[in-house]
Amino acid sequence: LELTNAQACFGSGIRAADFASECDREAGPLGVDITVRRAHLHGLTFDIGGGAIGTVGSTVAVEDSLIADNEGHGVFALATDVRCSAAAALDAGIRDNSKSGVWIADPLEGSGNSLVSSGCDWGGNGQEDVRLGEETYFNNFGEDASFSCDALALVCE
Repeated sequence: LELTNAQACFGSGIRAADFASECDREAGPLGVDITVRRAHLHGLTFDIGGGAIGTVGSTVAVEDSLIADNEGHGVFALATDVRCSAAAALDAGIRDNSKSGVWIADPLEGSGNSLVSSGCDWGGNGQEDVRLGEETYFNNFGEDASFSCDALALVCE
C-alpha cells in the first residue's frame, strides 16, 4: 500500500474518528483499530493539523512501514495506543514529518495513551519525534529504536 498526495483539514489519510467537521479537533471514537503493514504513507498535507493516521479511542499498529515526509503529524492520536515495529534491515518508522512523529493529544484516564517502538526509525520530524499532551516533547530516538511512552505520566524511556 502506498498512500500519497491527499489533503485534509484536521482529517487524516487514514482516519478512525468521528469528527464533527473536517476542521474540528473534537472527535468521537469509532472503535476501529488500524494496522498498517508494509506500507508507505508520504506526501500527505493537512491545512490545520491531523496526521497521516488520525484516531480516537483506537489502537494503531505500524508494522514494517514508513510514515514520512508528510505536511503534518505522522500519527495524531486521541486516547489511542500506538505501536510501531520494524525489522532492523528495513527503512521503516515514523520520521521526517513537518510536525510531530506521533502526537498523543489530550490523554484521558482509563483510555489508550501509550506509544511503544520496537525497532522503528525516528528523527527529522519538524517539531519533535513524540509529543505527549500539549507541552511534553521527546527527540533523538534514532534508527532501530526501542522505547515506550506513557502520555498520562508524560514519560518516555
